[in-house]
Amino acid sequence: MPFAWLVPALCGWYLLHLGVQFLKNLQKARSSGIPYIIVPVNSYQVIWYLSHRIFIPLLRRLPVDWTGKWIDLLSPGWAFRSNYGPFRTLKTDVILTLSPFSLTLWLAHPQAITQVTTQRAAFPKDTEMYKLIELFDHSIVTTEGDAWQRHRKFSARGFGDNVHRTVWGESKKLGQRMLDQWLGSQGRIDGLESDMMELSLEIMWRAGFGIRRTETQIGTSEVPHPGNFKSALETVMAKLFLVATIPHWLLARSPVKTHRKAVEAHMIFEGCLKDLIKEKREVTSNGDIGEPMDILGSLLQGASATPGGTGNDKLATTTDPLTDSEIMANTFMSLFAGHESTASTIYFTILLLALNPQAQQSFQSSLDALFSQRPPEQWDYDHDLPKLSTNMPAAVMNEGLRLMPPFMYIPKIRTAGRGAQAIMLDGKNVLVPDGCQISIVLPAVHRNPNCWPVDESVEGDLDQFRPERWLVSGEETANGTEKPATTTHDFYRPPRGAFLPFSDGPRSCIGRRFAQIEILAFLSTIFCAHSVELSVSNFATDAEVAGMPPGGAERKAVWEKSARRAEQRMGWGIEEIGLGLCTRDNRRAIEFKLVKRGEERFRGF
Repeated sequence: MPFAWLVPALCGWYLLHLGVQFLKNLQKARSSGIPYIIVPVNSYQVIWYLSHRIFIPLLRRLPVDWTGKWIDLLSPGWAFRSNYGPFRTLKTDVILTLSPFSLTLWLAHPQAITQVTTQRAAFPKDTEMYKLIELFDHSIVTTEGDAWQRHRKFSARGFGDNVHRTVWGESKKLGQRMLDQWLGSQGRIDGLESDMMELSLEIMWRAGFGIRRTETQIGTSEVPHPGNFKSALETVMAKLFLVATIPHWLLARSPVKTHRKAVEAHMIFEGCLKDLIKEKREVTSNGDIGEPMDILGSLLQGASATPGGTGNDKLATTTDPLTDSEIMANTFMSLFAGHESTASTIYFTILLLALNPQAQQSFQSSLDALFSQRPPEQWDYDHDLPKLSTNMPAAVMNEGLRLMPPFMYIPKIRTAGRGAQAIMLDGKNVLVPDGCQISIVLPAVHRNPNCWPVDESVEGDLDQFRPERWLVSGEETANGTEKPATTTHDFYRPPRGAFLPFSDGPRSCIGRRFAQIEILAFLSTIFCAHSVELSVSNFATDAEVAGMPPGGAERKAVWEKSARRAEQRMGWGIEEIGLGLCTRDNRRAIEFKLVKRGEERFRGF
């Protein structure tokens, strides 16, 4: 056969190419001055992402002496499972991994992280990592450089004080509505994750998009809408990898039902977005937005800006207005980054409070002191929100974000072709190699004992939910500098680069304040007069619990069984893109029970 030699020749050429590339990467690693280890693959590769569950168990059968240093780093979701573990094992907060395919710098070192996040020109965002969520067009999340500045200019005005005030009011109203819904079910909370998704979506709907109607009332475009906006969005999020990487015509013809549902949901979702934009345009009189401005209004003003136009508004004279597809992309990003991640944060914070009744009780005592029994409808944005932001409620929020940040990694890159970049590391210069991928590992740096105070009396302290770690008394230093207390407690300020739930530097989250207000207002509304407990219905009925002595061994035993079950399911629910994507599998559902304060069944152990 004349071409019999072709396959062996191509394989030989490819192996030679890998060998040459490996030697180049090895030379870069040796020249960097950074501790490095050799790994067989790049954990970011799509092929590895799809196949790692097959190959990692096989690799674990090899002698530990061969794989012990790098085996944990091969799983795409290793950060939430191993946390700070690999850095502790290797006795360094900076790990450089090299393979024939790439160089990757893993960071849990605050000083190095700060240099990377603040030097945007030297370490831009690795936009290739965000192609997965670029469903419609480029957006503020998926761009860098001048393109990012353009998107940010049109988006920033949508996060003004008027929007934050709306978030404050709507979060309290919807929190009370959620309480009524749960109390109407005898306190049973069987779908907290879904409830939080609905809550956060409606807040984004009202405060971010200025729409007061429910999502089921949206649907006038040419695309048929048999479902509603919320269910379509959830399906798109859950099947994001499929929708983003496989041609839709192929998914629509797939014999797999979930594939066909994914592409159908994407069509519904796209139609809903178009309707949303159309209706907003009608409300705002063909682009004459005026004030107050919201997120979608700001984007629409960017689209209606006239090239070379006149006027005092800088947006009105842009030479590069937003296209409709870019408006859709940025609207999707608001839902993905704002709605999805905020809902996940609230969900996991409630779960952590249910797993830690003492912390929940401290949170409620703080609310009593701050509000003096005033109901949520009497809480004032200007007077009361600052109190929440500097006391135990903010400590609860931050501790939830510390343990369960919305994302595992912040990806950066040293762009290929620009040469190595020097950074300072523990008093000496090291070089980040040319073309090196950079991953800031949030679960690791959030548990780094070198930059967080550790209570030695608490086993695994930095893995525990302890909101009180954020409160320091009097003039106790928070970050190595003296600062007088302004409240009963002074709020702990970690070293820069140690706490990054909203990133840092020029690319930090534009919706940070929006999310913080939503979290604080909703959690305070829920817990000011009620408590959330883990349901023990899998181990004892309510009648059986009522017959057990309060604070006794029997109640403690059933609660501990329920806590172990919740912690196990919580561990199952960690995925690669965002925590929220894990909450849609009923096999992982965690049940809760809402009770009035004073009627708690599992305290005093």
